[in-house]
Amino acid sequence: MEEQRQKMYHISITEDHYPEVVKISQYLDELLNEYTRYTNSFKQSKGLSFE
Repeated sequence: MEEQRQKMYHISITEDHYPEVVKISQYLDELLNEYTRYTNSFKQSKGLSFE
């Protein structure tokens, strides 16, 4: 995730590639959603609550 974030940041400040920034942003959203699903599943399987 960090690698993609850095790539998006670099493109956004050094170049005018809006479609590429959108593509990377969407990919980051997918990764974050997958991470959230994984952590929620893990918490449920362990009976944990961190809220």
